Amino acid sequence: MNLTTPKRTILPLIQSVEPAAARKSTMPALGTIQLSLSGGMLTARATDLYLSLVASAEAEGDDGFGVAIDARALIDRVKAMPDDAPVTLDVNGSGQTVIKAKSRRFVVPSMPLADCPTIKAPTGEATVSLTADKLTSLIRRTRFSISTDETRPHVNSANLIIGDGSVRMVSTDGHRLSLAVEEYGGKEKLQALIPLFSGRGPIDALEKFLTRNAGADVAMALEFGQLFFSAGGAMLGTKLVEAQFPPYEQVIPKSVESTAKVSRVALLGAVEAVRVSADEAKGGVVFSFTDGKLRLSAVSPNKGEGQDEVGCELDGKPAKIGLNAKYVADVLGACSADEVTIGFSGELDPVVVREVGNEADTYVVMPMRT
Repeated sequence: MNLTTPKRTILPLIQSVEPAAARKSTMPALGTIQLSLSGGMLTARATDLYLSLVASAEAEGDDGFGVAIDARALIDRVKAMPDDAPVTLDVNGSGQTVIKAKSRRFVVPSMPLADCPTIKAPTGEATVSLTADKLTSLIRRTRFSISTDETRPHVNSANLIIGDGSVRMVSTDGHRLSLAVEEYGGKEKLQALIPLFSGRGPIDALEKFLTRNAGADVAMALEFGQLFFSAGGAMLGTKLVEAQFPPYEQVIPKSVESTAKVSRVALLGAVEAVRVSADEAKGGVVFSFTDGKLRLSAVSPNKGEGQDEVGCELDGKPAKIGLNAKYVADVLGACSADEVTIGFSGELDPVVVREVGNEADTYVVMPMRT
């Protein structure tokens, strides 16, 4: 059995599903990319049993062609092929596949598709349809506060909530919380915990999948304990976390005693500057709010002192609050408005950051003793 396809077709195809191939596993099949040809369509699949990716493109060859090859081995060899010649894969039936183009030829170990796990696909109609750009934006505004602790799966994930006229994504690591909101005109409802995992995982793969399909509508379906995303002839499926996300509404203060309005860019620059003097372990910076001026300062035994200030419109009482500089910088980097408001009450009460003109998106940072 063989198939023939231009390098410009097969290379992006296999690269698009590679994130779902396991890099380290006791099951070799989980590290492969499955290739099959039917009706002139070449389909590439990969799964590590938590994440699955499927994509298709036109190709020529024997109908019924099928083989599984180690993902890294396949991509490296296809990359090495000349750009101006078609790439042929020939399964010789002895547990090997020949990959060739012009005079260049590689032989790699392979396995039949029957030895690989079946990748499920949704059987019914899509539950929800959203634009890829909207979903991408939600991820980028919340992913930084997902906990990286895999022993706490309920927060090592992003909580996606669709219904009641909005689509929300919420994340928290216990020290901060991010809530991003977009309008949704459909009547359908959906709730799912999409895992992160350390290093790479479904959230990372989903963001790349959505970026490749920028501008397209993404159909979403919830089946088999998985959430499926389909767009542009490709599909991503992720196993969901079976846990209870924290009651995030209880973390967001219903009201604050004081509010400071500042330039987002100016404050981000000041935070990034002063944090170089903050203690490496705690990263604490003191925010001193007064009417007309927000002063930032940090002191540490090994790094000395640092300070800066930005203009501030304060509505309420002056205050000094210790905050983790990285957490504040992450929030300001996720925002896009020219100005933000910082709401606070006591020095040990949660601090609320919102964009001016956008009351829906909410960022909560817990204070710290410095």
